[in-house]
Amino acid sequence: MGWLLSVVTGTPYLLTVMGEDLTGLHMAGPIRRKLTLLALHRAYGVLTISKYAVNKLKEHGVEPGRITLLTPGFDTAKCNANKTKEPSCWGAIKDKKILLTVGRLTERKGQDMVLRALPVIIKEHPDVHYIIAGAGLEEKRLKGLTADLGFQKHVTIITDATDEEVAYLYQHCHLFIMPNRALPNGDNEGFGIVFLEAGYWGKPVIGGRDGGVPDAVEDGVTGLLVDGNDIDQISIAVQRLLGDPALCQRMGQAGRLKALANSWPQKSAQLRAVLVEAVRK
Repeated sequence: MGWLLSVVTGTPYLLTVMGEDLTGLHMAGPIRRKLTLLALHRAYGVLTISKYAVNKLKEHGVEPGRITLLTPGFDTAKCNANKTKEPSCWGAIKDKKILLTVGRLTERKGQDMVLRALPVIIKEHPDVHYIIAGAGLEEKRLKGLTADLGFQKHVTIITDATDEEVAYLYQHCHLFIMPNRALPNGDNEGFGIVFLEAGYWGKPVIGGRDGGVPDAVEDGVTGLLVDGNDIDQISIAVQRLLGDPALCQRMGQAGRLKALANSWPQKSAQLRAVLVEAVRK
């Protein structure tokens, strides 16, 4: 649409690319693929959200000089300590060590891999409880896997959590985990705003190395990066953090600083500068 409007009006246009729109391009029909590449190559500039997406753009022939990396911010309204609400499940698990994942229930997010890692984790930390907050197509499979493992008492899946309840979970969890991984069909995590949200609350995070997550998680600084397909790496990372409160505190503090440097007002100002520069040229 941007390209067609540009042809008609003679007005330059900028595109924003998230990541999935490139990784899934090989599965698009030939006409859509051709038009997408045409739009990319004719754009005055292309904005994108991670180094991973920058590399994908280069692979599709977009010149580096027309690419601007602008990582996402996060909504501070979702992280208001004065607007939290205790979930109904909390009374039964409030004394547990809480692992938390917030996100859609999709395969790439890796909730299933955390479940598969739980037997080893719980052997060392029997007071662990894993909370999954989100809804999606994987709900039935995740509940089935939990039952197959016999861990119903160690897992809570909340599909209808409000923003206030999610904020409460961020505030009271011990660590945040989302071991994302790339799927064979190209589905991948473009960035991972949830890692910034968790960091805002001062929580250490564990993420997958795939996609744009290394831009959201500084490995060894704000959290740990793992192979999202490797159960051993996931369990080792969790046990490392649960066994080292001082490390958790350092990573949480670093995560908060990173989050504060990436609020939407700051990102909006950066975007405005890019747009103003484009107009001037």
